[in-house]
Amino acid sequence: MDRNRDKEIIKAALFFESVNRFAASVTIALSLFTNAIIILLDIGHSLSCKSTEATLSKNMYVYAHDNKLNPAYMIV
Repeated sequence: MDRNRDKEIIKAALFFESVNRFAASVTIALSLFTNAIIILLDIGHSLSCKSTEATLSKNMYVYAHDNKLNPAYMIV
């Protein structure tokens, strides 16, 4: 994120999240509930979710510290 490659990070995170959602849907449809599959789905969701949250938070703070806009506007 320090190299301002936010779009690449979000694209990758959203790709992995969509793959994870598809795998979860297949798991539910085929009733393949095992501890290993649930743990893998949870790990994939956690990684993609946290990388997306970090990128969006960084962009929010950059936008809030813009001198042209009032930072209080971003907080509200």
